[in-house]
Amino acid sequence: QLPDGIETVLDGNTAVAIAEAAIADSAALNGNGANTAWQAEQQRNQKNMFGSQLGSVDTESGRGALAAAIGLSLSGQRSTAFLDSQALAGAQDLLVNAAGRHLPLVVHLTNRALASQGAALGTGHETLHLSSESGCFVLHAMNVQQAVDFTLIARRVAEQSLIPGIVVMDGEQTAMAAQEVKLPSPQLASKFIGGSDETIEVASSAHKLLFGESRRRVPKWHDLDKPVLSGALQGSESFALGQAAQAPFFAAALSEILNEAFAEFARLTGRHYNAITQHNVEKSKLLMVAQGAAIETAMAVSDALRKQHKVKVGVVGLHGLRPLPGAQLVELLRGKRAVTVLERSDSPLASDGPLMRELRANLYPLSNAERPHLISTIYGIGGLPLRAADLIALGKSMGENSAPRRYLGLDFHRASSIQPKRQVMLDTLRRNYPEVAELGLRSKGPAAAPSKDELSVAIHHLAGEPGEALAVEAASFLHQLLGGAVRSRPAMSWERWGVARVDRFSHSLEPLLDGGDEVMANVAILSGDANHPN
Repeated sequence: QLPDGIETVLDGNTAVAIAEAAIADSAALNGNGANTAWQAEQQRNQKNMFGSQLGSVDTESGRGALAAAIGLSLSGQRSTAFLDSQALAGAQDLLVNAAGRHLPLVVHLTNRALASQGAALGTGHETLHLSSESGCFVLHAMNVQQAVDFTLIARRVAEQSLIPGIVVMDGEQTAMAAQEVKLPSPQLASKFIGGSDETIEVASSAHKLLFGESRRRVPKWHDLDKPVLSGALQGSESFALGQAAQAPFFAAALSEILNEAFAEFARLTGRHYNAITQHNVEKSKLLMVAQGAAIETAMAVSDALRKQHKVKVGVVGLHGLRPLPGAQLVELLRGKRAVTVLERSDSPLASDGPLMRELRANLYPLSNAERPHLISTIYGIGGLPLRAADLIALGKSMGENSAPRRYLGLDFHRASSIQPKRQVMLDTLRRNYPEVAELGLRSKGPAAAPSKDELSVAIHHLAGEPGEALAVEAASFLHQLLGGAVRSRPAMSWERWGVARVDRFSHSLEPLLDGGDEVMANVAILSGDANHPN
């Protein structure tokens, strides 16, 4: 096992930017929170761990950043781009193009809800599922450490398979949240990744036809000294043959390459990953399937349900959306009584959400006796808080008679109002849409309490005033002083100045799971000045 790099407290955006600056050659920058961290690393170190000069390309839009990253990769540079959901949603054709050209590119996606009836600041998974159809493989991290480690794993897999990868983080739960993290050491980067200009053996027959027995780790598909035409208009038959050839000659080996990378990373670091995380699964007949940061919250709720309510609910955390580990999912879900699928995106004109559709397709061959009752639960839309109390109520209500679709954290049943005209409207809605009352599930119970060895701190401050960075600074100080684990949650608000906000963080000497939003605080800190007291 190789030594770890620096252990510190960082938000996800900064951590993945530092990890990329250690191994990549260049980045295409525009607007994402990771860009500042990349530029700081570029200015501080000048070179990556392999001695290559760090470069960056400033662009005017997210689409321009992805286009620039594709160009850099075509020329043989190990490149990356940091994009949020809005930017990547508008560049899907470029993702498809990168996959079709077999570029070993790694793109970082920060999940944010796409605008619908209005815009929202919080997390949504719409672009995640949209991008899963691009031909890129997708790894979805549940915490900052996973995001850093998936950066290295995705880089290795992309360069071995010549299929681009997307590393995904949820917004305020991971990309903007401060957590303890071990950064990659030079020994790990050298052993697990290697330099972009190194010569490697070619593994598959298809690659040998293209390159011979060996090739440059990051191929120069377009040599500036020997330019050739690339991406020309093709006839329908040639184009169809090229598309059909992707599966047998490239994609078929991807799962094996990914599993080999997981195994080698575990051997070198002691940190074990898989496309699926399991928690309390074997002895549970009820399961929750989740993605991203919600996995940790669901795991914490699973433990609480067992200890406090004697309800056995297991958790299946899905990290690998493409390639989907369908066979493994089927074996985990076979014979279970009920499975709740937690989705952070809605599909109003579809009978199921995107993740539910994937599960139904894979479970279809099972017999009726083996196939569990599936429950679709939409949560966290636009950054709506994911409360442990709501997940506990969901776990206690799971069963064969559960409604097929629920919205977690919402209460559609408003029985009365003190305003007469509003009461008439509510009565009309209740008469004409009686089924709506059953759509929502919001617990009236208290917020989750921290465990006995956990310190949970709420910092009240005014937006735009001193104190906005206090939560991260305090969490980092505690980690430096005592070690242990940290989980923070920044306040999200569209108001820019003078509005009261509450940032939260938790610290524990034991391993810590994200307890969700609105965790009960042990300590409250009021930050403000004499003119604007909180």
